[in-house]
Amino acid sequence: SNMRTYERCEDFLQTHFMLLREDYIEPLRTGIRLFLDGKHSPKDLHVYGGVRVVGMLSTFEGIVYRIEFPKRHLKRVNWEKSKQLMYGSLLCFSDDGFDSLIWATVWRKDPEL
Repeated sequence: SNMRTYERCEDFLQTHFMLLREDYIEPLRTGIRLFLDGKHSPKDLHVYGGVRVVGMLSTFEGIVYRIEFPKRHLKRVNWEKSKQLMYGSLLCFSDDGFDSLIWATVWRKDPEL
């Protein structure tokens, strides 16, 4: 049988957390690998160059960083209807070719800024 019995609730939760996390992270890992190989598809992974951190705010949810995109990225996207950078979207920042990563989620997007 492939059923597994967990003696402790913590083991069950940890196992399922790790499985869900891998389900979420694996497409990004693959997308980054394809991007580095010059083979990624924009429908699978959006890549934004020249992103800058321009502010920081402390909230009840944690630290919020305000980031700014070069104007060339903003003109091509209808931000009102776009699903890019929706609340909760997972982001991965790197400034060294993805040797080191900073993970974040979208808290809010404001095209007016």
